[in-house]
Amino acid sequence: MRLAADTNVLIRAAVADDPKQARLAQSTLEKAELIAVTPTTLCEFVWCSRADTAFQPKISPRQFGGSSPAQTSRRTGPWSRQG
Repeated sequence: MRLAADTNVLIRAAVADDPKQARLAQSTLEKAELIAVTPTTLCEFVWCSRADTAFQPKISPRQFGGSSPAQTSRRTGPWSRQG
């Protein structure tokens, strides 16, 4: 499955403030073979996490299957740049 994640999904997965929604968000992200995050979504995620001074992520990006930053950010598919 390919997924375009919005801010709410990312915040729910990272903060886990609502256990039911957190499990659903984390499960959805874990099942995705490719996750697209727009620059706007990334900015909103950072803004939300900084606005909440008690923000303590319950997960790390590596829990979504990446063993290294290079592996988790690799581009694939017909839209990726080759060479």
